[in-house]
Amino acid sequence: MASYCLFFIILWFTWLHVTLLDVRFSVDSVYERVCKSIHFIVMAAFSSVSTTWNPLTPKDAETIQALRTMTLALMFSRFVLMIQYFVVMLYARRKKKYMLPLALHALVMGIAGGVYLGLYFAFTEANPAKSYVGWYITAMFEATCVFGISSIWRFSEKRWLTFLGKPGPWKVVSFADTHLVERMGLLTLIILGEGIIVMLKAINAIVKGTDWTAGLAGVVIAALGIIYLLWMFYFDYNPKHGQYGVLKQQFWTLLHFPFHLAIVLSMEGLRQLSTLYGLTTYINVLYSTPPDINNPADVVNWFKAKFAVLYVDGTSKYIMQNNSTLTANITILETLSSTDTTYLDAVYDLDIDLFVGTMEYYGMKAAKPAKGQAQDYSGEGKLLDITRVFDLVYEYYFISFGIVFLIFGIFTFLVRPHRNIYDYLAVSIRVVVAIIMFGMIGLFTLGSDTAYHNYLYSRWPISQVCLILVGALVLDKALNYVAFKRSKAKRDRTSA
Repeated sequence: MASYCLFFIILWFTWLHVTLLDVRFSVDSVYERVCKSIHFIVMAAFSSVSTTWNPLTPKDAETIQALRTMTLALMFSRFVLMIQYFVVMLYARRKKKYMLPLALHALVMGIAGGVYLGLYFAFTEANPAKSYVGWYITAMFEATCVFGISSIWRFSEKRWLTFLGKPGPWKVVSFADTHLVERMGLLTLIILGEGIIVMLKAINAIVKGTDWTAGLAGVVIAALGIIYLLWMFYFDYNPKHGQYGVLKQQFWTLLHFPFHLAIVLSMEGLRQLSTLYGLTTYINVLYSTPPDINNPADVVNWFKAKFAVLYVDGTSKYIMQNNSTLTANITILETLSSTDTTYLDAVYDLDIDLFVGTMEYYGMKAAKPAKGQAQDYSGEGKLLDITRVFDLVYEYYFISFGIVFLIFGIFTFLVRPHRNIYDYLAVSIRVVVAIIMFGMIGLFTLGSDTAYHNYLYSRWPISQVCLILVGALVLDKALNYVAFKRSKAKRDRTSA
C-alpha cells in the first residue's frame, strides 16, 4: 500500500502543475497541443513503470531501471513546464510587472527538473539509500512555490491596482477567475468513475466460484451506492459562482490531494472487502457438502474435484507451482486409512492448500515480507500471510472513509462564506460520520478476535458504511430543506 500511495503522489502533483498552468495561461494553439502531447507521453512513461514500481526496496536491476525511468519522466515534465512558463513570460514582456512572477514560476520548474535529473544518478544497486524521498521533498517545494508566488503577487499588487482603479498582473498569476474549481471537480469525478471500474473488476471475481445470491447482490449494490453517495456529498457542496478568497481557494485545492488519495484507498477497500465476501460465500458453498472424513477414498475424490477447478482455471499460482507436492500428498492420502496417525495431518495439509489456492483463484495475494524477514512458503504460512492482508485492508478502508468525511466537513466550511446554524450542523454531520469511521478501527485493535473476524467476513463492512452514508445524506437534505423554508418565510415577511 505504501508503494501505491507513493506512486499516486507523483501522478497527482504532476497533474496539478499541468493544471495550474493550463487554467491561467493555456490558449488553443498548435504549440499548446504539442505541449499537451508531451505531457501525455510523460503520463505514459509513468504507466510503463507501474508494474515494476517498488521504491521501498530498490535492490534489483529491474526496479532501479523503473525508478530511473520515473525520475527522467519527472525531469522531462518539469523542463517542459519551465519552457511553457518562459514562453508566457515572453508574450507578457510588454507588461513589466508580469515578468518577475512568471520568471519565478519558470525558475521553480527548472530547479525541480534539475533535482530530478540529479536523482537519476542516485538510483544504483550499490546505493540502497532511499533517494526517492527527494521526489516528494521536491513536490512539496514546487507546490509551495507556485501557490506562494500567486499569493504574494496577488496581495502585493492589489493595493497598487486599487489606487489606479484598473486591473493588472495580479489576476494573471493568481487563480482568480479561473476554472480551477471545475478542474478539481472533473478529477474527482474521474476518480469516482475509476471506483466503479474497480468494482466491476470485483464483480468478475465475486461470481467466479458461485452464482449470484441475495447477499452478493446486496454487497455489490451497497458498494456502488457508496460511490454514488460520495458524488452527492462532494458536488452538493462544491464552490459555485464567484470567488471565496484566494487563500481559501488554494487551501481548498491542496486539500484535494489527501481527499483524492483517501477516495482511491476507500475504493480499493470496497473492492477487496466485496471480493472477500464473495470468497466467504464460495467457501461456505465449497464445504456445504463435506466428504466423509472416515472414508479416505471419499476425501481423496472430494479434494481432486475441488483442486480440478483451480487447475482448469489456471489463476491459482500456488496450486500450479505446488502441483507435484499436491499430487504427492493426494497419493499418500490414498495409501492411508482413517486410523493412521498421519491421516488427519495429511487431510489438514491438503485443506490448507485448497484454502490458499482458492484465495489466489479470487485474486488475493500475500504481502511481501518486511525487510530482513524470510518468506514462509508453507501452506499454513501463506494462508496466514493472505489473511493478514485483510487486517490492513480493514484498517485503511475505515481510515480512508474517515478522512474523506473529515475533509468533506472542511470543504463545507470553506465554500459557505456566510455561514449560519444549518451550515455548522452540516459540517457536524460530516465530522460525526468521520468519527464513526475512525471508531470502527477499535473493533480490530480493541475488540475480541471472534467479533472482529465475524464482522470482517460478513457483508456488514460495506453495508454498514452505505447505511451510515444514507442516514447522513437524508439528515443533511432535511437540514437544507428546513433552512430553505425558513429563508423563504423570512423573505416573504420582508417583502410583505
